[in-house]
Amino acid sequence: MRRSQPKSRSRRSMSRFDALELHACVELQGEDGEKFIEQDDESRTPTMFSVYGHLKTGGIQCLEDFETHEAALTWMNQEATRCRFELGFEDFWEHGPKEQTPSSAPTPSSRRSR
Repeated sequence: MRRSQPKSRSRRSMSRFDALELHACVELQGEDGEKFIEQDDESRTPTMFSVYGHLKTGGIQCLEDFETHEAALTWMNQEATRCRFELGFEDFWEHGPKEQTPSSAPTPSSRRSR
């Protein structure tokens, strides 16, 4: 997934989503010199961490960007608990801790395909 600039934190309606996902992202530069952000869950040195909403209709949408994994995880946990998402949330970063699902939100049984 590619986007041109980081998202800013803002309140929005979360009713279109049924889960949250956390992904590591890196900043890259295209052949034309333009910088862009791309998911890279295998990176050991991500530029940022982004929380995506999993749309009920399929697909994902970036909601927030964070400088640290801990900050992204904290925000994602609070939102998943507040919104009581049916599918909870999942952290896809390979190098992060994997035990984050709050007891009030069910754990997804498997990773979603893109």
